[in-house]
Amino acid sequence: MMKMKKNLYRVSVLIILVTSLFAKAICQDEDADVPKKKAFVALKYYNVENSMQFLTLQCDLKSEKGLEHISKLGAKIYLDDETDEANLIESIKTDQDGRAKIYLPVSFKDKWIASPQHKFIAVTDSIPELGVRNVESEVTIAKLTIDTISDGETKSVTVKLVEKKENNWVPVKDVEIKLGIKRLGSSMLPIGDEPTVTTDSSGTAVAEFTVKSIPGDKSGNIILIARIEDNDVYGNLEASKNVNWGTTFISESNFGKRSLWATGGKTPIWLLSIAGLIVFSVWGTIIYLVFSFIKMRKLGLK
Repeated sequence: MMKMKKNLYRVSVLIILVTSLFAKAICQDEDADVPKKKAFVALKYYNVENSMQFLTLQCDLKSEKGLEHISKLGAKIYLDDETDEANLIESIKTDQDGRAKIYLPVSFKDKWIASPQHKFIAVTDSIPELGVRNVESEVTIAKLTIDTISDGETKSVTVKLVEKKENNWVPVKDVEIKLGIKRLGSSMLPIGDEPTVTTDSSGTAVAEFTVKSIPGDKSGNIILIARIEDNDVYGNLEASKNVNWGTTFISESNFGKRSLWATGGKTPIWLLSIAGLIVFSVWGTIIYLVFSFIKMRKLGLK
């Protein structure tokens, strides 16, 4: 009886062990079917000053190592229809940052103005283990303008957004627009308490300029920027305007004068004096020790 129970126990343990191994194998097979890498491909449209239009393609790969750029990846960019090679804008390759940039050529002007809405399509080359990627970006043709109002000490900035509908330009409301002063690179300094404004039913938004003592160029000019970023309908739009609302920047050159950053011949007198005093002190001490040693040697010989 005891022997039968032991055998039954052993069989039960064996069944449990085999079952767990089988389940583990199934899980491993399922995990093997799940891709451990994922590609992120983004196509964005930009319109600067209502004249310069370009696209950017960003390709990144997420893996167990983290997020890394896909460099030297080929892609074809089409307008509206990728099945017709006549709609091919350009064939490109990403740089070391996984990024590529192309401008909309003049040859596509007739196709562009023929419709108020367009679709850009990017078809990439095959990404290892992931295959070809196809991304789209739909945009509606729009114009963004910026202007200023000065009434005594009160200064304001106005922006207006209109979109194309058939052959007309129609105001667009409830669109958020960034307003600021151009700084280094693409950074902006807000002109007021709020960094953004929202257009009304006339497509217009107004913001008061409250920045004090902002440095400008030699004439006091600064650059005002209005920018729409990553809008689902209009993409990225930017407009700018130069205004004389900054403080005059005067650069004083010390070239030819004695200073710490001047050439060797223009070293400040006080610095030369300190250096000379240090040299004199060191060599004076050495000479004094030498003569003292000679004197002591002579006294020893006597």
